[in-house]
Amino acid sequence: MKRAFYISSGILLSLLSMAKVVSATGDAKVLSTIDPIFFMSFRTLFCVIAVFEIAVAILCFRPSTGVLRPLAICWLSTSIVFYRLGLIAVGYHKPCGCLGGFTDALRLSPEQADIIAKCVLVYLLIGGYTHMLISFAPRLRVEFKTILAKKGNPERAETNS
Repeated sequence: MKRAFYISSGILLSLLSMAKVVSATGDAKVLSTIDPIFFMSFRTLFCVIAVFEIAVAILCFRPSTGVLRPLAICWLSTSIVFYRLGLIAVGYHKPCGCLGGFTDALRLSPEQADIIAKCVLVYLLIGGYTHMLISFAPRLRVEFKTILAKKGNPERAETNS
């Protein structure tokens, strides 16, 4: 289950990054528009985000890297959530263009593409934070036992195993 999540996340992030790179090389007018959060063209922003997505995708495909994989997924997906919240805060309510020109090739409306992007984001958030907790659980258990032992409750520390 754990490996399946990382492989699927890597595939999704690879596809999203490829969509951004292909879109950034296009000639759509929106690519020249300035992003209201980062104050750079959407073309440049797509390329920058694609680099981060590819980097996280590569981590997802690598063998166990401890907490680095879930940490990277959590960082990227949480950053996207804050970016989207920032767009809402500045009054930008257009659908996400993160799938770029692939929406035309797949015959998806911008609204449908936005829903797909949100579903992928929720998948990465829930999966990333779940695997982060799973990765940290053994460490937290040891820390909890240590705290109980220091408070003079060694028998409680023993029963919580």
